[in-house]
Amino acid sequence: MTFRYRESDLERVRDALRDAPLVTVLGPGGSGKTTLVRQLDDTRFVDLTACRTAADVEGAVERAVGTDLAAVQGTLVLDNCEQVEGLAALVGGWLDRVRIVATSRTPLQLRAERRVRLDALSEADAADLFVRRAAQHGVQLGPDAVLPVVRRLDGLPLAIELCASRVASLGLERLQSLLDEPLRVLADRKADRPERQSSLERTIAWSWALLSPAARAALAQIAVFAGAFTLDDCEWLALEGAWVGDVLEELVEASLLEPGFRLLEGVRAFALRHTTEDARHRFRQWLMARPPTPEVVEEAVLAFRAAVDTAPADAVALALWIDPVLTRTGPLPLRMEVVRTAHALDPSNARLRLRLAHAHMTRGEVDAAGALLEGLDTHPDPELAADAIGALARLASNRHDMVGARELWERARHAYGAIGDKDAMGRALAQRANFDKGLGRMDDAKAAMEASLALAREQQRPDATAFALALLGTMAHDTGDLDTAERCMAEAQSLFEAMGHGLRVGDLEATRGTLALERGDLDTAAASVQRGIDVHAEHGAPRWIGWYRVLLASIRFLQGRVADAEAIAKPAVTGLRQYVLPGTSEISVLFGCLLVSDAALTAVWRDEVAERVRRLRFSPVLEAALSIVDGAWAGELARVRAALSTPGETHPAMLAWSSEVRLLLLVAEKRAGTAAKRGFTFGDGWFETPAGEHVDLRTRAALRRILAALVDARGGPGLSMEEVFEAGWPGQNIGYEAAANRVYTSIAALRKMGLGDVLVRHDDGYRLEEG
Repeated sequence: MTFRYRESDLERVRDALRDAPLVTVLGPGGSGKTTLVRQLDDTRFVDLTACRTAADVEGAVERAVGTDLAAVQGTLVLDNCEQVEGLAALVGGWLDRVRIVATSRTPLQLRAERRVRLDALSEADAADLFVRRAAQHGVQLGPDAVLPVVRRLDGLPLAIELCASRVASLGLERLQSLLDEPLRVLADRKADRPERQSSLERTIAWSWALLSPAARAALAQIAVFAGAFTLDDCEWLALEGAWVGDVLEELVEASLLEPGFRLLEGVRAFALRHTTEDARHRFRQWLMARPPTPEVVEEAVLAFRAAVDTAPADAVALALWIDPVLTRTGPLPLRMEVVRTAHALDPSNARLRLRLAHAHMTRGEVDAAGALLEGLDTHPDPELAADAIGALARLASNRHDMVGARELWERARHAYGAIGDKDAMGRALAQRANFDKGLGRMDDAKAAMEASLALAREQQRPDATAFALALLGTMAHDTGDLDTAERCMAEAQSLFEAMGHGLRVGDLEATRGTLALERGDLDTAAASVQRGIDVHAEHGAPRWIGWYRVLLASIRFLQGRVADAEAIAKPAVTGLRQYVLPGTSEISVLFGCLLVSDAALTAVWRDEVAERVRRLRFSPVLEAALSIVDGAWAGELARVRAALSTPGETHPAMLAWSSEVRLLLLVAEKRAGTAAKRGFTFGDGWFETPAGEHVDLRTRAALRRILAALVDARGGPGLSMEEVFEAGWPGQNIGYEAAANRVYTSIAALRKMGLGDVLVRHDDGYRLEEG
């Protein structure tokens, strides 16, 4: 069956035979050489597997075709020639009498020889062969299902057939997982094939035994390379001079090393059994000198795991090299595995303690991080101490200690300055500015951010320069300086565009849309925000797409396109509810509460935000936003706007998000202006909504009594939850949670019936707005 995939190779052999008296078919063990040559027409076949000397070959040929080679009709096929000593001289003397095809893992090195090397099967052919062989064992599979398996088998027909023979007993998923140890899996105890091909291990061992001692030693050393390597890479393994070229050429000719210098997976697995610890150590050094591409990092993780038991010092060094890469690229579980395992090997290593603390903080495990960081900020290594202070600042932030985080970033700035690390100084200043901003210290925040920008420009760092400009623009926006905000953001956007940072460009495009919105240019604002959405959609950033879509919905609402606004906002805000990052996502949800007419759904959103407000460091800002949503129809707008213009001690963090709150005010004021023109009429068992819809409550006694009580309380502070329950179910005595649930359900029902604009939450209860 394997021959069906070698038809083009067969034609190559036939073409070569027309031009040369000797054709050698080359390839690693299991590549299908014997199967191929058996398809040639008019041949006499001689198996040389048992032959070791030229005399053995002469005897085998005489038994098969006689002593007169000139009388042989057709082509003489000599199969499995690689192990015979002196064969080249013997065959060279026969070529004037007979045409010969030889199969071998190494060339015969004769001038008359033409070589046909068998390539690996294509991925499609490999999958087809696997499927057919699996079917012979009673397992029906599709080509797509087996692709992950055949990709591990290097297109080697023997490996594919051996693997397919195990699928019935192991299952495809288990088989794939076991291919990390291919020599253990790729064996066929029942196969009717030569013993040397009864397993991949025996096939490779056959070739290994034929190598020179130098080639075996070299193969064991280069087995550390999982992918392709170069002659220069061999210097790391002390493979130098002519020995490199000669020995690697021997391995290529033995079909154990591909010409592009890459080992087949099975050959590598076999050779690794003979690899010295010195070669493994040199390989680890080689890895850490490479650029951290995904492929190199993957190899480094494998090398780390292998070194844990055999070379712990190397494992620690690898972990310290790997962790900064995984910090940027993830995944977090792998990062945690590497750094936690390394820390267990060397608990006193301060750098590992610091890396593990960062990993714990990323997982939200602040107590574990704090325990690891204890005392590191006074470490005698000033660079490590500075990094530890930065980590403590991050820890304070995670604990919502804004004042502590601000002071620690200031300490980090001085520590980095002491060691002359201006890049780190700039980052510490930027972080401190963020916390100054969050604390309402806008002048301090601006000064720190300008100092960070100056350092970035001095260091000629366009990335740090762009970040600093973007944050300065945000601060100017928050304080209402729209011209400065536009100037800083435009320069930052230009720098990000030049660096190819698409997401940052999208952020600034949308944010500049809010500047146009505050200037009253709604068309420009909508176009700019839409461009930001398009950029984020291209890069796959759903959280920010959700926020920008809510922003676009708000613009549509301000344009009077109410239906469009709700159609955009509802799915966007629903998606945003999965994000728990502080600030923007919560404010986005509150925008949705004003834009979406589904009162029951917006009540759920609003309550979720109220729950988060208690836990977030920006809670004063969100409290202000909640005030807008809950009290927009009762004079709260003026109070919040006054707080924005003159922030006092009660709302020190208001300025940190004032631009978002100002936009929320625009929407709320327009909504309030519309609602103020409408009222509702209440009668005996019915009411008419502000939109003029008549609603009959004669069959809803509890709702009727609740609404009557709320109408009676208009003009006052409203009714508490307990008072609403007593109105709806007078005299009943049930648990607090059950009562609260009944009240919530009833209020949601009234809002859904058309009272969403006038029935609002107030303190711990509800009230009807005047109208």
